[in-house]
Amino acid sequence: YVGPADLSVSLGMKPGLTNPGEWEAARVAIAEACGKYGIAAGMHAPDPSLYRFHEGAGYRMITAMSDMVALTEGAARNILAARGGS
Repeated sequence: YVGPADLSVSLGMKPGLTNPGEWEAARVAIAEACGKYGIAAGMHAPDPSLYRFHEGAGYRMITAMSDMVALTEGAARNILAARGGS
């Protein structure tokens, strides 16, 4: 399971969801190595537009949202509903 910002930092780059060059080569190499050994490669993709990007590289377990966003949005919906909103 790869965190894109963690991968960036590990490669000496500024944290980011994508980075060209060495980061991109590492992202692809990780998915390929996992596939070679029958391991489902995982990638964090908090931006929905990145889901297909990672899937295309061979990632099979892709987090489409962060837990903080899911919890915050869910709590906001529940509070709105409790107050009679929709």
